[in-house]
Amino acid sequence: MSKATAALLRQYQSKYELYQAEAAQEAKRLELIKANLEEIERKRDELREKISRIDAQVRSNSITVTDHAVLQYLQRYCGIDVEGIRRSLIPPKHSPLYESMHRLRSATVHYTMPGSGHSVRLRLQLGTVVTVLPPAKAAG
Repeated sequence: MSKATAALLRQYQSKYELYQAEAAQEAKRLELIKANLEEIERKRDELREKISRIDAQVRSNSITVTDHAVLQYLQRYCGIDVEGIRRSLIPPKHSPLYESMHRLRSATVHYTMPGSGHSVRLRLQLGTVVTVLPPAKAAG
């Protein structure tokens, strides 16, 4: 093989390796785009569902009451201490459960409320208690 041919072969080999690296990067980019697209499509479907429910509600000529309105009524006219309830759903600061909840992004944790002794499960999303569930039933 001549020197010129060998040099040309090395040049092509180098370009081939460069193109392979670029193709691998583009494949990773494509996977990220696909994941983003799936998330966008999921959110789109959620919004379509919400719009559909709102449309159905408007067409039915019904009036609904939001949870916010019920909560305000309970607080203002029934004397329910909403902020006190909110405080009771958070474990004492520096307790192991509080520290765990603070670190977790999303989870469901078991919690026995001090004072009342109620056992509940708290569902967390991004460090916020988003719902309170009854305790899990024992397997049996």
